[in-house]
Amino acid sequence: LMEIERSLVDFELIITEKDYRKNILKAKELIRKEKDSRILAAVLTISPDYCVTGDKDFHNSRVKQLVAVRYTKEVLAELGVK
Repeated sequence: LMEIERSLVDFELIITEKDYRKNILKAKELIRKEKDSRILAAVLTISPDYCVTGDKDFHNSRVKQLVAVRYTKEVLAELGVK
């Protein structure tokens, strides 16, 4: 858990509107809900190692081709946390 906290503290990134806008149309094609598509556009912009979410709209094959989507329990299991 400490490793997760350290990685969050070390993470600092500013998403420019220009970069975000490049991904919003793609995100809208992949996820039907407006709120979720905006989140996906941000995720696609920063290209994280994981997108950790329990939202089932993100857990589809088309999204998973672009970003590693995981449930919280999957990430914790990969880190060896029970």
